[in-house]
Amino acid sequence: FLHSSPTFQSPFSMIGSRAFSLAFSLAARGAPARTLLPQRPLRSPFSSHTASNPLRGVLRAAPDPFVGVRTLLFDLDGTLYSGDAGDRTKEYMMARIFRYMVERTSSDSGGDTKFDAITTVEEAKAVWLPLFRRYNQSLRGLKAAGYVIDEGRWNAFFREGMEELLERDGALRACLESLPQRKVVFTNAPEASARKCLEALGVSDLFVHVYGAETMGSERCKPERAAFEAVFSALGVDVDDPGACAEICFFEDSVANARAGAALGMRTVLVECSTAQ
Repeated sequence: FLHSSPTFQSPFSMIGSRAFSLAFSLAARGAPARTLLPQRPLRSPFSSHTASNPLRGVLRAAPDPFVGVRTLLFDLDGTLYSGDAGDRTKEYMMARIFRYMVERTSSDSGGDTKFDAITTVEEAKAVWLPLFRRYNQSLRGLKAAGYVIDEGRWNAFFREGMEELLERDGALRACLESLPQRKVVFTNAPEASARKCLEALGVSDLFVHVYGAETMGSERCKPERAAFEAVFSALGVDVDDPGACAEICFFEDSVANARAGAALGMRTVLVECSTAQ
C-alpha cells in the first residue's frame, strides 16, 4: 500500500505494532512521506501502545489527519481488539461455527437434510471456507448455499460467551478518549454480541451507536455497498454526498471492507492484524 513516490497515494494504510503514526497520518491524503515516519516504534492504540497520548508528539510534524472529520466509524473484531485476544476470539468463533454445522440435523432444520452430510469438523471447514470467501459472512454464505438456519439461534450460539475472552483495555480507552469525534461501531456481527464485547473491553460508553447484522439485514454485509447504505441511513448521512462521506474516518482490518469504504469517499485506515488479508 505504500508507494515510492514523495507522497503516499493509497486511500488507506496499515496500523500495526510499528506503524501507529503512519496509519493516522495517512488518513490525511497526500501528506509528504517524510513527515509521517515515527521517531520510534509504537504499538497499535487498538490493542496496547507505549505512548501516554497517542496523538501527541507522534504527529507533531504531520498535518492533522482528522481535520473536517466528524465521525469515527470502527469495525469491531480485529480492529478494536486484536493480538492474543483477537486470536482467541477467532479460534472460539470458528470452533462454534463448525460445531454448529456438524451437530445440526434435518430434525433441527425443518426437514432440510443438507447439514446431515456434514459429520466432521474437516467437512464443515471445507464447506464453510469458499462460502465465507464469497459472501464475507458465515450465516449469509450458508443460507445462500441452501442451508436452513434459524438466525436467532445461530446468532445466540456462535458468539455465545465470546466476551468472556476479552478484558478491559485501559490503553484502548485512553486512545479513544483522546479523539473528540463521535464514535460508532460498524460490524457484521450481531449487535447484542458487539455490545457485550465493548462492555468487556471497558469502552461501551464511548460509542454513540452500534450497527451490526440487524441494521444491515440478513441479506447484506460489508463490503457490499448496500450494507454501507443501511448504516449511513441510520446515521443520517447521504452515501451519495462526497462531502458528507469525507467527514467520516473508517477503521477496518479487512482489505475488502476498507476498499469499499474508500470508494465511497471516506478516509480509511487499515488496521493490521491476522485477518487483514
